Amino acid sequence: MKRTLPIAAVAAALCLAPPLQAQALYPGKAPRKTVEVNVPIPSLADFAREHGTSFFLLRQANPWLRSDHLTNKGGKTYRIAIP
Repeated sequence: MKRTLPIAAVAAALCLAPPLQAQALYPGKAPRKTVEVNVPIPSLADFAREHGTSFFLLRQANPWLRSDHLTNKGGKTYRIAIP
């Protein structure tokens, strides 16, 4: 037979729980430095290697990077965290 908690006890526990910190939600290394880029990057793997890291770690530090290159037709300035 399963033991279940009353709904009131579960709700009280959730309300009293401390809020999660950003570090708890996104564990990993803090960025060592940030590089501002306003030109296209044809190979993020080469870019990562030039900055002393790997493509994998670069992607973990910058989840908004969606592919292996960065197209920048509009000349925007991007901040890329280097782990």
